[in-house]
Amino acid sequence: MKEISKNRKLDELVADLASCKITRRKFVKTGLMLGFSATFLGGIIAGHSPLEAASSMEDVPEECLKAVRKEGSKLNVMNWAEFIDTGRVKKFEKEFKIKVIYDAVANSSIMKTKISAGKSGYDAFYPSDYMVLEMKELNLIQPINHDWIPNLKTMIEVLVNPSYDPGNKYSSGYNISTTGHAYNKDKVSDKDPKFGSHAIIFEGKEYKDHIGMLKYTMNLLGPALKYLGHSINTGEPWSEGERQKLMQAKEVLLKQKPLLAGYFVSTQIKEGLASNELWLADYYNGGTLVAQSRNPKVEFYLPKEGDVLYAMPICIPLDAPHPAAAHLWMNYVLRPKVQAAIAEFTKYPPGTTTAAKYLPEDFRKNPAIFPTKEQLNNMEYRKPITGKNKEVRSKIMAEVML
Repeated sequence: MKEISKNRKLDELVADLASCKITRRKFVKTGLMLGFSATFLGGIIAGHSPLEAASSMEDVPEECLKAVRKEGSKLNVMNWAEFIDTGRVKKFEKEFKIKVIYDAVANSSIMKTKISAGKSGYDAFYPSDYMVLEMKELNLIQPINHDWIPNLKTMIEVLVNPSYDPGNKYSSGYNISTTGHAYNKDKVSDKDPKFGSHAIIFEGKEYKDHIGMLKYTMNLLGPALKYLGHSINTGEPWSEGERQKLMQAKEVLLKQKPLLAGYFVSTQIKEGLASNELWLADYYNGGTLVAQSRNPKVEFYLPKEGDVLYAMPICIPLDAPHPAAAHLWMNYVLRPKVQAAIAEFTKYPPGTTTAAKYLPEDFRKNPAIFPTKEQLNNMEYRKPITGKNKEVRSKIMAEVML
């Protein structure tokens, strides 16, 4: 009878393992207490390991998993369009038996509006990096539990203790993006003395009518300020000296204007690079790679003065109905193989140090995807632009875009 009872308990244990109610560690510990050998239990685990076995349930804190079950095993996520490999969402659902509703929106402003209204129903969302600080001050997001996200320890250096969220108290990392110079190697020579510097886009008369700039405030003023040796966040805090720096940047942009093919949205620059209409642009690294996949003449580098650095954090709304599931998701997307799959899909650098070995060699060696630490030194995260600074920048944009 004892043997029958023992086997019945094992059956229940296996069922819990298969349905992700317990971790593999808990399965082995309980199995050993029942008198089964580690070898025998290991064989059962091998037969029930999900697709991501190399990094699966071992990284899931038991306390978090229990809280997920109490919440009802649901997760509502809001992200930018095209910033996730949807296959990973399905694998998350399969592994954890959680129903995921995944909504894609066009920009951070929409996210902020939805979260600010309250009772959005979302559990996790991906705001622009600078918005984390804003939303924390507005009491719209909740602190994260680091004990429930053990994969935080694998994040790359620029995502650890970032200026937009000191101590990573309110956000986990996901990936990063940079702006730099996308160029056509048949039209723009690396022997040009201006190559490698912002000078090439602001002084490159030989590329007239083939230079493109993004039509967004930070993507115009940021490079101009860097070219002059100033911070992209000039004006925070505000002073007369800061105003003068912005006026200098305005003059740089006005002087550059006759050289340009135009000011464009992201998709237009991508198309221009792919079709050889644009030879040079201050542009996103991920978008450059998409253009490069259609036109192998397209290359990318980070200018020596630096440019704008973007992080894609994940936050949890203050009133999230399933915060434990959100933590589980945050931890899941930081797994090495998941990060690698997301990087290949989005064409943006992974947010962890552990993903590179799962990526193709040509991907790992592409400087647009894996900038060096030295190259990142002069890159800057955006800060919230407020008050007089915001007003003056808006006036500059109106004058430049005329």
